[in-house]
Amino acid sequence: MNSAKEEQQGLVRFFTAEGVSQHEISRRMTAVYDELCITLVTMKGWCKRFTGRKSRGQSYCGSNHNTQIDELIEQECRISLTKLAKCENISDDSVHTIMHDPLVC
Repeated sequence: MNSAKEEQQGLVRFFTAEGVSQHEISRRMTAVYDELCITLVTMKGWCKRFTGRKSRGQSYCGSNHNTQIDELIEQECRISLTKLAKCENISDDSVHTIMHDPLVC
C-alpha cells in the first residue's frame, strides 16, 4: 500500500472513531486529495471495518481460566484442547488463545 493510501486509511479510521458520517468523510477527503482520493467504495469498506461492533466479545483477561487450564495441564499433560474447553466451558479457540498467545491486560 502506498503512503497516500495509508495516510487516507488512517484518516478514515480517525474520522470513523469520531463518528463522522461516510458522506462527510468522502467530502473532506475529496477536497484534500482530489484525483488521488480513494474511491467511495474503498472508503465505505474501511468505514465498515473500522466501525466497532455492537456487542463486545467476552474477555477472559483477568479471569480464572488461565490458572485453571494450567492446573489441568499439570495434572494430565496429554489432555486435549477439546477436553480443556469442555472442562472450562469455553470454546476450543479460547483455550488455544490462552495457551499460545500472551495476554495483554
